[in-house]
Amino acid sequence: MNTATFNVTGGPIVAEVRSAFAQPGSYGILLWEADSNEVVMEKRGNFLNDADDAHDLPTPNQQNHRRLVQCLVTLAITPPITDYRVDLIISQDGNVLGGDSDPGSNASGVVNSTLFVQLIAEGEA
Repeated sequence: MNTATFNVTGGPIVAEVRSAFAQPGSYGILLWEADSNEVVMEKRGNFLNDADDAHDLPTPNQQNHRRLVQCLVTLAITPPITDYRVDLIISQDGNVLGGDSDPGSNASGVVNSTLFVQLIAEGEA
């Protein structure tokens, strides 16, 4: 599983979702508590514009140690473009810390993708 190491004294951790090739779709971000079935944050969005696809995670940052960011994406493939790519990007203070992506090609229909990143505090294992 991909990880993103963050600074507990830095700014808010940000989870951003991007879709390439102008494929329309929607997403849900779930922030799972470490070692638990509890969802501590849930955000939803779509790819009509990219102005609102970056979401601050809860603070203080220390509480995010070992939490899991999950992103569930559904794309409606619009031929003649058959390529797609979705990215989950974790950043802090303008610096990319890690992420997950799903690139591919699909001739028609719907693509469902699930992306995961575990958050790790600097100096912790």
